[in-house]
Amino acid sequence: MSVLIVTNKGDVTSDIVIEKLRSLGAKVFRLNTEDVCSLVSTSLQINSSLFKGQFKTQSRALDFSQISSVYYRRPLPPELECDDPGVKEFVVTEITTYLNWLWHALTDVYWMSPLLSIRRADSKIGQLKIAPLFGLEIPDTIITNNPDDVRAFYQKHSGKIVNKVLAKGFVDINGETRTIYTNLVDFQMLDFVDTCKTVPCVFQEYIPKEVEIRATVVGKQVFAAEIHSQTSQRTRHDWRRYDL
Repeated sequence: MSVLIVTNKGDVTSDIVIEKLRSLGAKVFRLNTEDVCSLVSTSLQINSSLFKGQFKTQSRALDFSQISSVYYRRPLPPELECDDPGVKEFVVTEITTYLNWLWHALTDVYWMSPLLSIRRADSKIGQLKIAPLFGLEIPDTIITNNPDDVRAFYQKHSGKIVNKVLAKGFVDINGETRTIYTNLVDFQMLDFVDTCKTVPCVFQEYIPKEVEIRATVVGKQVFAAEIHSQTSQRTRHDWRRYDL
């Protein structure tokens, strides 16, 4: 039996996990989802009495029946060489849909974490709604595409607000990937507030930090770590602006 790790080629955290699992005697199959249908082939046969499939590389194969557990990390869309944008979009959608539906069909293995739980946890709106039910205070938040609402929110908090994104904080501009961090909204930025008409934007009251805490829960155990983001001006508002 094998542990299937679903991730991408640049995920160094999975490297560490794989090393640890192998030291414990586990068999591991790493699936970098960018490589599906290029460096990794897949097949699935289904009939009234059969559900049989596999992933296969040049050197290894994993039958779906051999999967004992799945560590679902950070899959990325497949990388394809295709000059036609329409065809490429179609193929990427088909591969992604195949994988997503396959994951939902593998119900007899252990998942870390279950996909539906991951999807729920991804919702920042859901997090903000449920947190107060557990006694957590949350910052005053507005998600809007109305510039007048943003201006009113800015005035309400005396100009001390930040801007965030709802989904991924990456955007490709002229072939260059840029990252969108949490940013303080200053008075000059209000000159561009009309641009938020095109998309719901997230604004929160700015609350100065002492430290940041990241907690991972496994079963009933909580593993917490402090991030001392306030020791550097670079990481003061978003610790992901790493000051190495």
